[in-house]
Amino acid sequence: MVPSPRPAWAPALERWTERIARIARLILPRPTDAALSALAEVDRPGAVDAVPEALRAQAATSLRDPLMLGRAAFARGDYAEGLHHFGVQLGKNEHDPWAWHGRGDCLQLMGAPAEADLAYARAAALAPREPLHLDGRANAAAAQGDEASATKLRSAAAELRRPRRR
Repeated sequence: MVPSPRPAWAPALERWTERIARIARLILPRPTDAALSALAEVDRPGAVDAVPEALRAQAATSLRDPLMLGRAAFARGDYAEGLHHFGVQLGKNEHDPWAWHGRGDCLQLMGAPAEADLAYARAAALAPREPLHLDGRANAAAAQGDEASATKLRSAAAELRRPRRR
């Protein structure tokens, strides 16, 4: 079977589609850090139904956001696609802790805990008050057989979760 030739109008359609997507990214809101944190908590393969309705609504308004696309791919178990979307976000903003965290999640489940730890470490450096980044590092350390570091990181994450007294 010979593939049909590409229509002459296809490049123009692709340019217009990219322009529309660029405008949509400017108009549609970026998910809040609280929403991304909550999604990361429940966003594990098979846990899609556990995402609260309010976060689903926010995700629906952020459909073209690479972070949301990456989390959705991760939830489906498509770690390579998730890695791609998180990479797109990092290409736009290398200081996005949630893109680094998502990259770590994908790498961890792709069997690369050392690389995952580097991604989680970058996320933790960018957002030091977020315990999920330390949890990710703890999981990566445990996967590498470093239980002492994993225990320290879990303790540090638990400390961040404790309510602060004024």
